[in-house]
Amino acid sequence: MTISASTGTFPYFCAVHGPMGMTGTITVDPTVAVRVRSLSAATSRGGVLVRWRIESAFGTAGFNIYRELNGRRTKANRSLIPVRSASSTTARVYTFADRDAPHHGRLRYWLQALDLAGAKSWYGPAAVARR
Repeated sequence: MTISASTGTFPYFCAVHGPMGMTGTITVDPTVAVRVRSLSAATSRGGVLVRWRIESAFGTAGFNIYRELNGRRTKANRSLIPVRSASSTTARVYTFADRDAPHHGRLRYWLQALDLAGAKSWYGPAAVARR
């Protein structure tokens, strides 16, 4: 049985397990299951340190960090920041050091989570002033 873009509980039957077969149900929920607990940004010697805490990352491929200055968002990381385990339901803390942050101005940082199917979720912003 192939299930795509559906949510719910579906019955299955597998004849490979003898004449009586094996039956059961499978529950499908294709929503992005990342739970972001906090997002912060703070100045540091090397630029700006962005920190976020997640409660779970089930089905999540990774994260991007976007820096906003004067209303314009720019991707700050060069490549996707991978989750430590796409099947994890354990709380974890991630950090990203933005060494290319401008030296002056009010910056806002946005966290973008990408699930394994490519869906995106946005969290933030976290603000920091550079002087």
